[in-house]
Formats: sequence, structure tokens, C-alpha cells
Amino acid sequence: MWKTAIYLLAALVVHYLEHLVPLWWRARDLSAANRQLLNEIVWPHFWAIQLWLLVLLFFYCALRELVRALGADKVRQMFFGSPAGPRRVRVS
Repeated sequence: MWKTAIYLLAALVVHYLEHLVPLWWRARDLSAANRQLLNEIVWPHFWAIQLWLLVLLFFYCALRELVRALGADKVRQMFFGSPAGPRRVRVS
């Protein structure tokens, strides 16, 4: 969970800066650019993207920990079954 929180915080900062920097570049004033961004941003869309990132990051971290705990071969076998080896043909 803590890795998910760290990744989500980093994504939140990057996403906010992604919108802030172009406004800051045009306005040449960080304070004015931030006020303009707070007034113009579509908050439901912003938070929907953050929520989607939360879900994806949680599943990534959970699967990564599962692979670390069980081993890559065991997880591969669990999800995809045992690999098909050469088949023996009986001759009678």
C-alpha cells in the first residue's frame, strides 16, 4: 500500500505540473498561473484520471509483490498453467 501511495502522490504532482507549467510559461508569474489553473481545470476529469491511476498502480504493486513473494515461475504457472512439454506418443 505504501508504494501505491508514493506512486500516486508522484503522479498527482506530475499531473498538476503538466497543467501548470504552460500557464506559468505564458503568465510569467507562478501565483497568477496557479490561480488561473485552479479556476479553469475540470476537476471531475482531473480526479477521474487520478482514481484510474490509483487502481492501476494498486494492481501493479500487488502483482509485483506477489511475484516477489512467490517467484516468477510459480506465478507464471498459476496464471498460465504449466508449460506444455513434448508429448509422448504411445506405440502399441
